[in-house]
Amino acid sequence: MASEDGDFADVLKMLADASEEESKQMFGERMKMFMAMPEDQALEGITNMVKAMGSLPDDKKDKITKLRVETMLGLPEESRAKIMMLFKQVMSGMPEEIQKADMERTKKVVMSLPEDKMKTAMAAMGMKAPEAASAQAAQEPQNPQEQKKAWWKFW
Repeated sequence: MASEDGDFADVLKMLADASEEESKQMFGERMKMFMAMPEDQALEGITNMVKAMGSLPDDKKDKITKLRVETMLGLPEESRAKIMMLFKQVMSGMPEEIQKADMERTKKVVMSLPEDKMKTAMAAMGMKAPEAASAQAAQEPQNPQEQKKAWWKFW
């Protein structure tokens, strides 16, 4: 399996170094390939891909994560759900530091997307949209009880 990790590392480096259009096309083909495989083979392929990402520098990890998110967003809902389920299964078996790093990187990518894509991505990942938090924060200062200062803090 080590050679498969190495093969995936080479593929990921090539994707990260390719033009945006080429890398999107190649990554999309890779996702379609995973969806066409029996589940156990798809899980093995995604596992090898995730492990191979560990050998990449951070800037290439960022690009691959962005490719992954954008590719998933471009899939029909049923295909997106299938790939996300497979990816979640793989990530649940990864060490905690890999899970955390991927979640942070994915969140950073999702938050940088245009609002419509961000909402779609967050819904697909089961995340709450930031609007709820910002709406609540906007209401808090308007609460008259919180605006009152204690009588002794008049200066």
